[in-house]
Amino acid sequence: MDHLQRLRYVTERYEQLQGLRLVPLGIPFLLSSAWRGGRLTWVPWTTGIGARMWFVTLVASALALSLLAKTYYERRFGDVQSAVTLKAPLAAFVFTALFIVSAALRPEVQSAVSIPAVIIALGLGYVGMAGGVLRPHYLTMAVGVGLFAFLGPLGIPVHTREVLWDQLIGTGFVVIGAGDHLLLRRALMPVGHVNAL
Repeated sequence: MDHLQRLRYVTERYEQLQGLRLVPLGIPFLLSSAWRGGRLTWVPWTTGIGARMWFVTLVASALALSLLAKTYYERRFGDVQSAVTLKAPLAAFVFTALFIVSAALRPEVQSAVSIPAVIIALGLGYVGMAGGVLRPHYLTMAVGVGLFAFLGPLGIPVHTREVLWDQLIGTGFVVIGAGDHLLLRRALMPVGHVNAL
């Protein structure tokens, strides 16, 4: 793909490609995975309501860091106003509707294929290939989530799947965030480097 096409792709998706806003959101899920796996027993307040409180506190802290990352992008690359299109909101609506419907279908047996995970894998795969730029970090996570969807029929215990799901979510935020950040950084010049005409 030529530089002009990549630049157009990035400017049309400027806010969605601010990957450093996603990376902090992975930390609470990675720590939750360690907690579910029994690796954080030495940390105080990891039982009962204490565990919920520290998770909520970590998520709130991650959201605050995400807002700081947004400020970083505005200072480094400026503000890009994308053209309003119907395609992205329509795709998000369809994905959300499918996810809600699939999550509402409660399987009778815990060993069933995870339909919500299949929907997430399809959504990640779509984003990884949409718009003419291949985003391998999305496709990698789509494969991971797709494989996770079939762990039940393979006889993997529910508790192990819960630990793996938290790891997958946390890793997904970090991998997708870092990949999008690199894509954005390679395409755009910092504001300080732009010469006025």
